Amino acid sequence: MGKRFIADMSNDDYSVKEGRMTKGCKALLFLVLLVSIALSACGSIFGSSVATGISLNKETFPIIIGETVKLIATITPSGAADTEITWSSSDITKATVDAYGNVKGIAAGNAIITAATSDGLVKDECGVIVTAGYPVTDISLNKNTYSMHVGESFQFVATILPSFASDQNITWSSTNTAVVLPLTNEAGKVVALTAGTATIKVETSNHKIAQCIITVTL
Repeated sequence: MGKRFIADMSNDDYSVKEGRMTKGCKALLFLVLLVSIALSACGSIFGSSVATGISLNKETFPIIIGETVKLIATITPSGAADTEITWSSSDITKATVDAYGNVKGIAAGNAIITAATSDGLVKDECGVIVTAGYPVTDISLNKNTYSMHVGESFQFVATILPSFASDQNITWSSTNTAVVLPLTNEAGKVVALTAGTATIKVETSNHKIAQCIITVTL
């Protein structure tokens, strides 16, 4: 059988001749194997997979001027090498977003918040609707009619809906202050002064009204 010539490098210390490896060649192959193992280990430790998706915890949400809401971005796969997220707003005059995903309402209007990987190849978006506030939709009192004697006092309780309405300022009044007088220093508290009938009214800033008819006797 003829001789098999596999390779012949310029340096005999790192050559393969006649089917036999020299000591230098074996050492070189061993070094290449070690480097390959080390690179594989680094990839496992530090994450070598590419980000394939980003998802935000909201698709769209309302926010009032001055309010801040935090968005959460999740990158997939969980072991992706690029975990840095870049945040941006389509209209910073309406809503801004910081490096941590905190969105702040600036002025009434709409904006799109985008979360993207540092290379910009993977992203997700969320719509923001900025309003001046959440309006009061209803107000009620704990009494619709009530009877009192002269000299008595009564504490009304007003309930505003929704409970998170932005402007919860209310004004108390009486149709006959000579009969029933609302106290200015104790909101909702009234005093019966003389016999007669009066209507106590409570009104919100956007003119939602609740009232109670009071009959005062001696």
